[in-house]
Amino acid sequence: MQMFLKPLAELAEYSEIRDRMGRGRGIVSLTGCIDAHKAHMIYGLSFDAEKVLVITENDMTARVLHEDLSFYYPEAALYPAKDLLFYQADIASNLLDIQRLRAFRALTGEKQAVVVLPASALMDRVSTRESFTDACIALDLGDETDLDWLKKQLTLLGYERTAAVNLPGQFAVRGDILDVWSLTEDHPYRIELFGDEIDSIRAFDAESQRSVEELPRVLIFPACDSVGETGPFLDWFPENERSTAFFLDEPGRIYDALKVTEDEFRESVKNRMERGDYKKGETVPEITGVSEITAMLNRRRSVALSSLDTRKSSWDVTDVFGATVQSTAGYMGSFDLLAQDLLKYRKRGFRVIVLSGSRTRAKRLAQDLSGLDVPAFYTENQDYEVQKGQIVVLYGHRRPLRPCEPRIRVSADPPRGHYRDGYLR
Repeated sequence: MQMFLKPLAELAEYSEIRDRMGRGRGIVSLTGCIDAHKAHMIYGLSFDAEKVLVITENDMTARVLHEDLSFYYPEAALYPAKDLLFYQADIASNLLDIQRLRAFRALTGEKQAVVVLPASALMDRVSTRESFTDACIALDLGDETDLDWLKKQLTLLGYERTAAVNLPGQFAVRGDILDVWSLTEDHPYRIELFGDEIDSIRAFDAESQRSVEELPRVLIFPACDSVGETGPFLDWFPENERSTAFFLDEPGRIYDALKVTEDEFRESVKNRMERGDYKKGETVPEITGVSEITAMLNRRRSVALSSLDTRKSSWDVTDVFGATVQSTAGYMGSFDLLAQDLLKYRKRGFRVIVLSGSRTRAKRLAQDLSGLDVPAFYTENQDYEVQKGQIVVLYGHRRPLRPCEPRIRVSADPPRGHYRDGYLR
């Protein structure tokens, strides 16, 4: 997406921030950020990282930022938090487990992995990377395996045996045929054995039972995130690993959210113990506390994005950069006002990128703007380098937000270069 990286690359401070991210430990703070350009900045600072971890205040902010980042990272995973206060509640849906395990699948894969999660998701203990990867079952076409062993392993990994596979997390056995639906996949697998040899592997539709595609190999992930040895989620990212980019969305709010959740959890456990809810020999649940989480993040190199200055009492802030933001008013459905503003931005030398929710609408929008003497054109090439004064219409979706014009600075005098989210200069 050179279209969105080029304007950032022209800023000297952008290169300095990226350089600081690769050196030392602690928090690089970028203040003055608003929601409208956080996703763009995260992408610009992490486009070449092997893993990207974005931490937000709560589930709602995580979902919103995940939606924004999906424009830049279509495969970005959302890692929701478990309910630490009502951990014994009966939850009918396994959607939360599906989302969490798909995040683990991304982190264990060879492609770039981008994970967005609320701060409280860092508190519960999960399988270590070694335990999780060791628990995965790899089946190759032509290999020999034992069906009884497979049934036992799937049960240990949290799968439910049923008469027929209808939902993720289930498996069924009929003769020498094993059906299993991994929580990380859109379709279940059908594995046929000839004796002990795997004769056929294919994905199939659970409703029609028709084959979707034949596969040479499948990797079945656990159906829960607590198999084997457990530990803090951040242990998946070694301290000396420089291939992961960490981002803290409003670190002050993250700290407050962690503190509140920990206090409520401790109080809940205390009340349960006083009521005698725990049976003799039952393990009392434990979480990773706020002090341990902040210490672990301070030992890694992270970037803090915040609207105000980051509180240094909680975070080890080593470098501070700033952003001055100028917002513009919405158009309230007025196409003429949009056209007038686009001409103003063009006259001022802005690179203008207009996003539309569908290709058909994007092409029509470019034509309509041209009809109002606004020199706009449509392209699907996201590596196209937009020149100053050009207006480009592009297919893509982002949560509607007011455009902004931040200036990155490290001193009292702001630099000349700046960019506008949606309208790039």
